[in-house]
Amino acid sequence: ANFILEQCSQTGFFVLVNHPLSSHIPGLFSAARSSLISSGSHSSKKVSLLSSSSSSPPAWWLSSPPQEYYDSCKIVGSRLLNAIFDALEIRRDPEPIFNLRMMCYKDVGLEEHTDKDWLTILLQDPCFDGLEVEGRDSSNWVRVPCSDPVIVNIGDALQAVSGGRLKSKIHRAVAPADGMRVSFPMFIEPSSWPEAVIDTQFATTFIIREL
Repeated sequence: ANFILEQCSQTGFFVLVNHPLSSHIPGLFSAARSSLISSGSHSSKKVSLLSSSSSSPPAWWLSSPPQEYYDSCKIVGSRLLNAIFDALEIRRDPEPIFNLRMMCYKDVGLEEHTDKDWLTILLQDPCFDGLEVEGRDSSNWVRVPCSDPVIVNIGDALQAVSGGRLKSKIHRAVAPADGMRVSFPMFIEPSSWPEAVIDTQFATTFIIREL
């Protein structure tokens, strides 16, 4: 947990490996591309697929809801978030809100921003780079290769409760010159501000490395 905290205090972004999400990647992107082609979509869009309050993807989604990936991502996200809370020695959020979205970038990307949540788990398109993170000196952008499929970043909420120790870094998405880039961010948001309970049931076993 302390190693995770160290990385998050330096860059706010890290690569996640040795996790159970990899097995879902081929099927998820195949379903996304088939659905987009069938819907005749030729523009950038963002849609909510599954969340703590909704279990129905949009009508044009051809496959069954990506419930297995959503459930696995909830487990991974909860364990990471709780490890960070424990390392900060603050009480946990007992019921964080999970929101799985699909982002499609064609011609138009996403302007620079920070995420407002606790943290975000991003499943990257294996075919197109596009995620860029503000460099350490704030004067350049670091392109995150798509060979690193699962990226985690700190949101504004964690930066706030950590007193600025953890960094919610500015980032953006660049559309590919040709084709459509698809990504699946899981946003983990506060249930409230925040009266959480300590729960040490899970220990983090994932391996992370700095970008």
